[in-house]
Amino acid sequence: MSICLPSCPTCGKVKVRVSGMAARVCTETEECSYSFNCPKCRVNCAKQCTQKFLKELVDHGAHLEVWHLPAELEEPHHGDPISPDDLLDFHFLLDSPDWHQNLNREVQDSVDRSSD
Repeated sequence: MSICLPSCPTCGKVKVRVSGMAARVCTETEECSYSFNCPKCRVNCAKQCTQKFLKELVDHGAHLEVWHLPAELEEPHHGDPISPDDLLDFHFLLDSPDWHQNLNREVQDSVDRSSD
């Protein structure tokens, strides 16, 4: 049984079984991190680490999680960012009884304007 001494932001250094840790790597950026539940306060803690440390964790029983950046990051974004006024308008739109129809109309109007 391998033990690691990671640091919890609340409790400081704690003893954690490596088999209870998750070693994570992003396929696109190759950034590595690990996470564990603090045995004292039960908070889930996450820390960045080197590839070498990640390999050590996996070699000693940590579960490897491979993850990908969201595909939405590659999507083109058109138009201005959402403003506080846009959010307020949306809030009032949702407050109406026929909000769904009004929302569909707003979206269609926006699509029509952008294609002009």
